[in-house]
Amino acid sequence: MILNKFRRCYYFSIIGYSLSAVSLLGIPLSDFEGNFFEKIIPYFVAVIFWAGLITGTVFFINANGYCKRIEKKLKKNNFLTYRPRMGIISFFSNKEAGIFDCIFIISALAVIIMAIVDIQNEWLTIICLICMFLSFLLHSFFNGKNYLYIKAYEKFLNQKERKENE
Repeated sequence: MILNKFRRCYYFSIIGYSLSAVSLLGIPLSDFEGNFFEKIIPYFVAVIFWAGLITGTVFFINANGYCKRIEKKLKKNNFLTYRPRMGIISFFSNKEAGIFDCIFIISALAVIIMAIVDIQNEWLTIICLICMFLSFLLHSFFNGKNYLYIKAYEKFLNQKERKENE
């Protein structure tokens, strides 16, 4: 079924991008001048970061392909009469998006405050930056058209199933 393939690609892209963001936790452990383990960590972090970004992007492109097919079906059945805005410029468009929008705003404020106050805690800085990066990605995903089309197509299928059962 097209919805399952679409959903799978969509969520695998989220996992790929999330893996990329979480890999940045290895940065404070990295040291090119340290022992063998500390010298290998930066390369390991880089491989995980780029593998996550590439994986996320490939699955996102595939999800967009399914999204276009679903969009045609929804428009054909007059179920979706408008074109949603890009997720990057939309805020609080649904409950899930609102959670990540709040986390993004809080983590961005924390990063700004840490820069103004000149906090030198490397772990705290990395964690706040990771939260900001990840919540921004998830903000874009859950405010975007792909998520809207998943929800709209699920609603469309439910209504179609109810009509058939009547």
